Amino acid sequence: MARRKAASSCWRGEPSTSSAVMPVISLPLLLLATLMMATCATGDDDLPNLALRQATYASSVNWTWEVSTYLYPGYAVDGVTEYPSPLHASTLSLFHSEASDPTPWISVDLGAVALVKRVVIINRRDCCQDRLRNAELRIGNVSITNAAGGGDTRNITGNPLVWQQDAGTYINASATIPFDTPKVGRWVTLQIKQPTLQITEIQVFGYYAASAGQQRLYIRCNSSGRRRPR
Repeated sequence: MARRKAASSCWRGEPSTSSAVMPVISLPLLLLATLMMATCATGDDDLPNLALRQATYASSVNWTWEVSTYLYPGYAVDGVTEYPSPLHASTLSLFHSEASDPTPWISVDLGAVALVKRVVIINRRDCCQDRLRNAELRIGNVSITNAAGGGDTRNITGNPLVWQQDAGTYINASATIPFDTPKVGRWVTLQIKQPTLQITEIQVFGYYAASAGQQRLYIRCNSSGRRRPR
């Protein structure tokens, strides 16, 4: 049986220290150049996980009687992707919404506007993988933090829909969602349209728009798809 918690829950993490604002090039120009660079890119394996230990929010948080604690949204960005079954208080690393929440969501504040190249969603490990279905992923600059009285739940559609789970399917272990052209935004939100949302981890790979000047800008691709520096 679930017990209602405060409408939103926040997990504070260490902000990125790698961002640096370039004083000469304007942000729109940086975004354009970086988008062109990323579209031509052939590999993203060295991109950082921008969601790691960032602030998270949720429409509801489930209390689990098995281990007598809340399964906070912060567990979804703690970097832990494996844990034993059954759940144990000393090894918790799972976000779980309240069972009575009809359209649960989890939101991650990346801390600054980012260019997102890939999102990885890691499902619950120990059971119930079929609960993660009809999921929608949105990335944008509308802040999603508060669920009280409907709050930001009605604002979720203010951020662009970047991925939608196929009807009748579910994520077994994990799903990797790549973007040929980076998605721009500070807020990443995952929502389903039925109870119950539970995920082990959400990872967001990309780089901050303000640090685009630190990237090597490429504006052309040759016939083999390799990037050419300007």
